[in-house]
Amino acid sequence: MVSLRIFLKWCHVTIDYVGNEWACIVLVSDGISSILSDQEIVDLARGAPDPKTAADRILGFSQDLGGDDNATAIVIPLPGWGKIDGPDQTKELREYRQNQARKYHF
Repeated sequence: MVSLRIFLKWCHVTIDYVGNEWACIVLVSDGISSILSDQEIVDLARGAPDPKTAADRILGFSQDLGGDDNATAIVIPLPGWGKIDGPDQTKELREYRQNQARKYHF
């Protein structure tokens, strides 16, 4: 999997690519990119049944961590959508971060 990071003025772009197919383009605002790593964004989007669910997962997780900046996530499916699977490389990290956020924010 290759994750490319492109910065626009207010937007962060992550592209999920495996083999010869691009799975999706994920656009997130700095309210998300300042909290989540590229790999966390990819892992949250991968395996979602549709782009809206993927975007909701990304947004929801950033909010769970206490993100207080404006947060936007847009997932654009590409021909490889739904064909790419693999291990969730950040699952344990996300669980740890979520538990830490609960301790200090609630």
